[in-house]
Amino acid sequence: MKNDAKIIDLVIRLFFLGLLLFAGFTLLRPFLTMILWGAILAIAWYPIFLWLKKLLAGRAKLAAVLLTLLCLGIIIGPVSGIAAVLAGNLRTMAEYIDTGAAVIPPPPADVATWPLVGERIASLWQQASNNTGQFLQRFEPQLKELGKISLSLATSTGLTVLKFIASILIAAALTLSAKNLTHLMNRLAEKIAPGRGIALASLTASTVRNVSRGIIGVAIIQSLLIGIGLVTVGTPAAG
Repeated sequence: MKNDAKIIDLVIRLFFLGLLLFAGFTLLRPFLTMILWGAILAIAWYPIFLWLKKLLAGRAKLAAVLLTLLCLGIIIGPVSGIAAVLAGNLRTMAEYIDTGAAVIPPPPADVATWPLVGERIASLWQQASNNTGQFLQRFEPQLKELGKISLSLATSTGLTVLKFIASILIAAALTLSAKNLTHLMNRLAEKIAPGRGIALASLTASTVRNVSRGIIGVAIIQSLLIGIGLVTVGTPAAG
C-alpha cells in the first residue's frame, strides 16, 4: 500500500510538473523566435562587446547600451527612411489618381519589337498614355488587390522589424549575463555529453559566430555593389 501511495504521489507530481511546463511553453511560444534570434545576436557580437567593454574601462552596462543603440540605429534608420519615401510616393499616387492629374508618357518605339510580349505591352502602354484615368478604372480590381497585397507586406515587414528590435534588447540582456549563462550551458552540455560537453558548447558558439559573420559580410558586399550600381545609373536617393 505504501508503494502504491508513493507511485500515486509521483504520478500526481509529474502530471502537475508537465502541466506547468506545457503552460510555460504555451506562454513563451510566440516569443521563442525572438529569444532564439537574441541568443544568436548575443553570441555573434560578444567579441565586439568585450572589445568595447575594455575600451570603456570595464563598464559592461555602458558597452551593452552603446552596442544596442548601434544595432537599433542600423535597423530603425533605413527602415524609417524607406517607410517615409513609400508613404510619400503612395500619397502622391493617390492624389494623382483622385485629381486625374496622373500622366503616363507614351511607350518608346522599340517596346513593340520586344519578342512575344512587345506588341501587347506597347498597346496597353499606349492606351494608358492616351487616357490614364480610363485605363486605371479598367484595372481598378487589380489595383485594389495590389494595394491589399502591399498593405499586407508592409504589415508583415513592420512586425518583423519589431521582432528584430525585441531580439536586440533580449541579446543585450543575455550579453550582460553571459558568464552565468555560459557556466549554465557548459554544465548542461556536460550532462548531455560527459567529457566533451564544454568543447561541443564552445564549438557551437564559434560556429554561430562564424556563420553570422559570413552572412553579415555577404550582405555588406551585396549592399555595396547594389549601391554602386544605383549611383552609377543616377537613381534618386541611392543611399
